[in-house]
Amino acid sequence: MSVALELPDEVSGGHGYVVNNAMDIERGHRQAIASPPSQADSFSGHWSEHWERLCRQALQLVFDQSPEAVLLVDPVHNVVVEANGVACRLLHYTREELLALPAGELHPGGVQALSRFGEDTRRHGQWSGELALRTKNGQVIRCDVCASALDMGRQAGVLAFAQDASARIRAESQLRVSELRFRQLANSLPAFVWTADPDGRMDYASDQWYAYTGLARNGTEALDWLSVMHPDDRDRCATVCSEAFSRGASWRIEVRHRRADGSYRWFLTQAQPLRDASGALAGWIGTGTDIHDLKRIEQERTQLLEREKALRLEAEAVTRSAQAASRMKDEFLATLSHELRTPLNAILGWTQTLQGGNTNRQTLMRALAQIEQSAQAQSKLIDDLLNVSDIVAGRLRLEVQPMRLIPAINAVIEALYPAMESKAIRLETNLDAGADFIRGDPVRIQQIVWNLLSNAAKFSPRRGRIQLALKRAGALAEIRITDSGDGISAEFLPYVFDRFRQADASTRKRHGGLGLGLAIARYLTEMHGGTIEALSQGEGRGATFVVRLPIQISSEEARPPARPDAPQHGIPDSRGRTPRLRGLRILTVDDDRNTRDMLREALQRNGAEVEVAASARDALDKLRRFRPDVLVSDIGMPEEDGYDLLRQVRTLPATRGGTTPAVALTGYAREEDRAATRRAGYQAVTPKPVNLDELVATIAAVARQTVQA
Repeated sequence: MSVALELPDEVSGGHGYVVNNAMDIERGHRQAIASPPSQADSFSGHWSEHWERLCRQALQLVFDQSPEAVLLVDPVHNVVVEANGVACRLLHYTREELLALPAGELHPGGVQALSRFGEDTRRHGQWSGELALRTKNGQVIRCDVCASALDMGRQAGVLAFAQDASARIRAESQLRVSELRFRQLANSLPAFVWTADPDGRMDYASDQWYAYTGLARNGTEALDWLSVMHPDDRDRCATVCSEAFSRGASWRIEVRHRRADGSYRWFLTQAQPLRDASGALAGWIGTGTDIHDLKRIEQERTQLLEREKALRLEAEAVTRSAQAASRMKDEFLATLSHELRTPLNAILGWTQTLQGGNTNRQTLMRALAQIEQSAQAQSKLIDDLLNVSDIVAGRLRLEVQPMRLIPAINAVIEALYPAMESKAIRLETNLDAGADFIRGDPVRIQQIVWNLLSNAAKFSPRRGRIQLALKRAGALAEIRITDSGDGISAEFLPYVFDRFRQADASTRKRHGGLGLGLAIARYLTEMHGGTIEALSQGEGRGATFVVRLPIQISSEEARPPARPDAPQHGIPDSRGRTPRLRGLRILTVDDDRNTRDMLREALQRNGAEVEVAASARDALDKLRRFRPDVLVSDIGMPEEDGYDLLRQVRTLPATRGGTTPAVALTGYAREEDRAATRRAGYQAVTPKPVNLDELVATIAAVARQTVQA
């Protein structure tokens, strides 16, 4: 609206100013522009008195109802032309006081400062900024002022709109202090602190960010946090942030940031949304905390927990294994007690029966046969126990030599024939001469075949059938023994070669034994570089055992066993032939009286002249007087043992018996014990309980070797 007003004297201060006023109201600012009367006003003539009055009232309303202080000032004449009520209240003057007050009094700089303000406004047409005004009581108020130049006829005035800026200034000051505190706090924290706009573009980062990343504050990547993030973490982080930005929700994620030296460390990055008074999203504030060491500790803790769990499981497994081993031990000890007591029961029972007298020859021979059989069974149990002990301790040694399998197998068959004949078991053999020659320990090879064949005989029913085959399979000699006996269950088959394991270890089991024979056979086979396998279709369907041994020699290389006169270890001599000792003088030494008496009687019956001694000292004395052809001594004796005795014997001159050949008797029947007796100077070793046929054969062989030498 463009209006030409001639202000009355009371409004214009008596200067008769005409103001052409155009009002533009925007954000509380009003701009008044003075201009000459328009052609339309000239064309229409003078307004009616009524319309003039309305315009004056409208202009007065602008002054009176403006929320800002409004002042019409003539800087040239240093007068206040008009002021509204807000201005009066702001400056603590009445309207009359303001209109009568020199305008220069309102500015702390006086008339000169006010004149400069007026000149700047007139030069540019308008002026806005902060201006100091002085109140009636002398207080200086800083105000936000928007002023426009007015054309008031012959003079130019200034129309100014003013607001007290004290609250804004205080708010700005508080904001600056708050921002300073925020930055100081952010820079004092060990974590990154950052802010971002609503779209997530980072606009501030604390000093720790720049110190860690090495980025320049004014660089293009200074606030590009993805540029220093590990490539493997970017997509995951972008997904989390995008979802959080779209919902305006807080978020957190663990990512790796690149350090200035190029290495990466783990950080926990988390952010919270910033909202204005209306609740609208205004930005984000977040932190980045170095958790690399914590993560490493957590990983180590996890690894420790996993190791602890593994150890706990292992301990539980060991405990279960120990419990199982304990059960097996208990079962074994119970079985051992039973197996040892059973032959002792027969020996003791028949002995007491014979002592009662009135026994005919037939009963006597039957009793003696059963006593011998029981003693041999007990000796076999002890031998198996010692063999297992030597195997487990690694003491068992093989005396490998060229040998033939067929004679070794036939010797076992001959020894076990009476046992199979008593059960009417039919034995079928098929021995291939092409697989006859190997390198092995003849004693141990016979022991393998003995254990398997005796096992087959034990578990076969009466009138059963056993098949024993030897054939060549490539570079291997294969011994296959198949029986028609009890068979092996699928559950027990994987454990059939374990020590002390028996398919039936209860008190109601039908077959005796300690469960050692198959374990010994497996160990001996593997020591020969071979393999052993058990096959069975199940219980009641028989079993097959297959031994495979490498063929390493030709028939020309094979030679017979080195000691043909002595029966092989573990196989009783069933031939009944006993070498004679007629003409030999033998000195036996043992601390046990019963053993001394038994040896005297047995050796005398074989034609020898015998002297006995109860100790090493007694033996040395009788050696010098008796001058034996062979010395037979126990090893384990009190005070001085058999080793001490032989050392003292070997110190004597030959004329006094120092070279007398010696045979050791010992209950210590391990391989290392046998080796120790040979190192001590004994020519032969016979284990207890004594097999008299073997002892007589050994004494005869030693005596013969001495004569030949």
